Amino acid sequence: MERDKTMKEVGMLFSSPMVRAILDGRKTQTRRIINPKPRVVLAQYDDGSIETNQIFRHGDQRLRCQVRPGDHIYVRETWGIMDDKHHHYCYLVDSQYPQGRSRQQLVGNRWRPSIHMPKAAARIWLGVTDVRTERLLDISSHNANCEGFTEAGTHPRATFFAAWEQHYGYGSTSSNPWVWVIEFRVIQYE
Repeated sequence: MERDKTMKEVGMLFSSPMVRAILDGRKTQTRRIINPKPRVVLAQYDDGSIETNQIFRHGDQRLRCQVRPGDHIYVRETWGIMDDKHHHYCYLVDSQYPQGRSRQQLVGNRWRPSIHMPKAAARIWLGVTDVRTERLLDISSHNANCEGFTEAGTHPRATFFAAWEQHYGYGSTSSNPWVWVIEFRVIQYE
């Protein structure tokens, strides 16, 4: 992967179901809560940043997402290291161990949380194609599908909100936070 000097590489945590949705080609967007939480958004800019009516630590009223179009995201997922002479990485979402091996062959006999995944262990890289802001409850059915919630017989928005509440806690949907909407495409999968 050739690196542009203005491009950033940022690790983002993804749950196992969302990693599976990326691998299946169902997930092309992710939403992340804007922090600090703006009360009002006065303007949105082409670079994905927003202007608020709040004044922050350095007197700035502009918030920027940690990524912008052209940046790369490496997916941080639950992972392990196989205890063999090569120390191969393996990933919980695959639900299989390489070449018929078992969990006992994981170093320390355990999976490691995504928050501790180093960049070197990442197998999925995403290219950011767009960044924008919106209120959480403004998500459309189409965008809920793009979040990976496309199961037959379900309403994608309802399924998305149920997953959001499970992740962020009861009532987190009704607070209708401002979120970064990050669109991406898979650029590397090993």
